Amino acid sequence: MDASRLLSVCVFWVLMNTRSVPRYIGVEPNNGVELIRIVLLDKDRR
Repeated sequence: MDASRLLSVCVFWVLMNTRSVPRYIGVEPNNGVELIRIVLLDKDRR
């Protein structure tokens, strides 16, 4: 397998509703982000 190939990616964003961060993860609104997409490839697709 070529070591330079991208096999996974995560996309994070800042929430529109800042009340969600302290409610679900217990930190200040500016200290949290949401994982909106994750793609993991378990094998090399050629």
